[in-house]
Amino acid sequence: MRVLCIAAHPDDEILGVGGTLLRHKNKGDEVSVALCYPCRVGDDEIKEASSRMGIPYHYYVDYVQKLVDEVHPDIVYTHSGADLHSDHRDLLQRVMVACRPLSGVRGLYCFETPSATDWGPRPFIPQKFVDITATVDGKVYAMEAYESELRDYPHPRNIDSLDHRAAFWGQRVGVDYAEAFEVVRECW
Repeated sequence: MRVLCIAAHPDDEILGVGGTLLRHKNKGDEVSVALCYPCRVGDDEIKEASSRMGIPYHYYVDYVQKLVDEVHPDIVYTHSGADLHSDHRDLLQRVMVACRPLSGVRGLYCFETPSATDWGPRPFIPQKFVDITATVDGKVYAMEAYESELRDYPHPRNIDSLDHRAAFWGQRVGVDYAEAFEVVRECW
């Protein structure tokens, strides 16, 4: 199975779906990450995060449709429309166009981005949960590569906050740690 995460900025991929991507990787799926918008995060931090995840990164991707056509993903993860950040909402629209029903994408899921989704204009209402108990430590380790993006507690982009959020979603579904997703489309 080919899995593609299309995220706006460096760190969004780990904040929202890092544990799930690691779970896919551990299962033997072909996983990659695309980052679309440059920001203050340096290339060294991105390369370190990619190395810690053990997943190839494409950056900075300008044309989402071309990437989807080249990768032919079965599953795509991207931002929620609930996000406050306009880059995230813009990217969701670009991904929706690239992943139309005849694109071959069988599962299209939206993740939350701490400090964007939780501060957004509408609630994030997940329908799918992934148990990341076995990969939460890897998610945290990868997030630590983004030193410039980490904040002091209680900011959502804090290591303790990430742990608490994963535990919160886990409690919702009866596991230690989970990540949550809105389902745009799922056909298996």
